[in-house]
Amino acid sequence: MKENQIEHTTDSELETTTHAEESHTEVHHGPHIPAIQWEKISDNTFISNTNVTTFIFLIFVIIFSFFWNSALKSKKRTRLKLMLITYMEAAYNYLTDAFGNKEDAKNFFPMVIGIFTIILFGNVFWIVIDWLASSISEDLFIYIRPMNSDLNTTLSLALLTVISTLVISSKTHWIFKTAKSYLFHFSWKNLMEKFVNVFVWWLHTLWLVSTMLSLSLRLFGNIFAWAILLWVVLYLLSMATESMFQIWRLVSLPFWFFELFVSLVQAAVFAWLMIAYFKGAKEEH
Repeated sequence: MKENQIEHTTDSELETTTHAEESHTEVHHGPHIPAIQWEKISDNTFISNTNVTTFIFLIFVIIFSFFWNSALKSKKRTRLKLMLITYMEAAYNYLTDAFGNKEDAKNFFPMVIGIFTIILFGNVFWIVIDWLASSISEDLFIYIRPMNSDLNTTLSLALLTVISTLVISSKTHWIFKTAKSYLFHFSWKNLMEKFVNVFVWWLHTLWLVSTMLSLSLRLFGNIFAWAILLWVVLYLLSMATESMFQIWRLVSLPFWFFELFVSLVQAAVFAWLMIAYFKGAKEEH
């Protein structure tokens, strides 16, 4: 009797263990949908998938910067040198038209064009490695994620923009006048308008916070949404053409090119808003 109970218990434990192993090894079928925020690449580390993508991108930036510097110093008129000079001249001319003078274009060129370049080529870099990951193995999606689909990245860029706006305003109108404008801007024609002006500039203080949030959430939302859309489309195309010798890779090309267009638009919008904020900071209030 006891032996039967022991055998029954052992069989039950084995069955439970088998079910647990099957559920543990069950493969998830469906498109890769990332979490709204970054994810750790493993439970034993603090490194996220966004960190991995960013580190790889920075390595390529350092390598390309070396070739960039060498090409600009070289006396030979190589294609890389001509391409870089054309890019920089076009950006400088655009900033000159936007700010209305060459001095501001020269002063703001490194920051505006630098952030524009990082956002644009950061997104392009993710498109390339995402295509490679989808071609090699879907398991690689655990380790990669678009840089700008992490709210920490976009929030850092937005915070840098807001701080730069305050610094520009302080240098143009003196720091005490800038601080007074935000804290107690008691100036206008009559007493009523002075009190109203104080309240309005308190709202401008909230505007700094809303500016930071709008800049970061706009870039984050667009890149994150397009990443999900692209992964879903690739999955549906791969399922629809499963028996057609991987033709889905050819069919999905228009979506990749449209993602390039989205990357350019988002980088340009961020740069345009930076120009508008910097110009407003230099104006007399």
